Amino acid sequence: MVPTLIYSGSRNRTLSVLHAIDLAREVPGQSLKPKSSCAKRYHSCTADGDKQDCISDFAAGNFPLISCTMALGLGQNWKRVRMIMNTGRGDPTAIFQMVGRCGQDGRPGLAILLVEKKRRGGKNQISDFVQGCEQSNDDRMDALAITPVCLRIAFSIDNLHGYIHLSFDDPLYIQEASREKELNFPACCCSNCKESAVDCLLSNLQFASNSTFDDIVSDNFVTDLNPSDKRPTKRQNPRRQPVPDHLREMVADFKSNLLSDFNAFHANQVGEGATVQGPDVFGEEDADVIIGHLKHIHSTKDLRKFIGGECIAGQLAWLFDRIVLFKKNLESGSQFNMQKQKRAAPDDANDIAITTTRSKRQKTTLPARLPSTLTKAKENNKTKKQLSAEKQALSAQQKKENHDRLNAIKEKRRIQVAEIIKEVHDNIAKSRTSN
Repeated sequence: MVPTLIYSGSRNRTLSVLHAIDLAREVPGQSLKPKSSCAKRYHSCTADGDKQDCISDFAAGNFPLISCTMALGLGQNWKRVRMIMNTGRGDPTAIFQMVGRCGQDGRPGLAILLVEKKRRGGKNQISDFVQGCEQSNDDRMDALAITPVCLRIAFSIDNLHGYIHLSFDDPLYIQEASREKELNFPACCCSNCKESAVDCLLSNLQFASNSTFDDIVSDNFVTDLNPSDKRPTKRQNPRRQPVPDHLREMVADFKSNLLSDFNAFHANQVGEGATVQGPDVFGEEDADVIIGHLKHIHSTKDLRKFIGGECIAGQLAWLFDRIVLFKKNLESGSQFNMQKQKRAAPDDANDIAITTTRSKRQKTTLPARLPSTLTKAKENNKTKKQLSAEKQALSAQQKKENHDRLNAIKEKRRIQVAEIIKEVHDNIAKSRTSN
């Protein structure tokens, strides 16, 4: 690997950089080894002995990367450093000192500055700056991130005059550019001067070594290998799906049967007199989560992601079997009913005959898909306001029943705990009396 110094703004970020290196190399945990052959840390709180070992080992070529702060910025004149990376914010003067750590052997070096695409509360456009006004450190960093001019000239003017210019018409920029031309400076290779070569350079960095680095920096590197993307894919949590109106009754029956049957399953596995009952292990909230993510559950592993692990042996397998059976019944168009209860036949007044266009001989009788609110309004001659009030009252009653049921479960559990405590105290008292 190419000898590199990676500068961070804080001690904690130096460790984050090492974790990122492990992720890119696909060797998790290697950054925590003190004798790593890839990268080490260096900051102000590093022990004196560790600092000396880090400096001497890096100078001897025992490892190629140092994740450090500005504590390593001055006093080191290593000629083997070929690349510098800077993460976090600072000021252009300090960054220019970091950049000066590479390329001291006369060969071309590479400095990579990682900046924010858009800083919250910062100046993210050239129009946000007022020409002629004094720039603070934050303003200079914001200007350095968005300036379109040559970065070599920008650093030079900042060192001399304390500001980052943003225009090619700046008199100081024109003066510095003409001075470099008169002195036959080599052509600048910054990302603003050679914008077209930036993408190729960054994609080829993963092939960088001591033998190929010069070709990569000079844009002469050619390879048959395809660069791989090491960035981790962003995982998207599946969203809960709403239940369609025509399936709400079926889903409600499935939920009710699932809860009642699980209580029986729990009692069979643990016992009816157990301290922890079925609703404590698998309740309505868990059932709602399953219903909302039915299309994302294809195995017990998927089920574990949504409701957690097992509280009793065979819980996930039992639930998954019920989910699979319910999905099969949904696909076939029949209603899921684990207790095999038959629904009442549909009302003939609401049935219509539908004739298919392909064959007039095929006729199917289906329930008319009239909006439920309109159907009830016609049957009961009630207004929408009255129906809404009844629906709210029914919902309030269901909430009250659920609340009473939970309170009863808690009271039963409290009594069981009190009985257990009393039994333990009685046993202790008996043992003391016998002694």
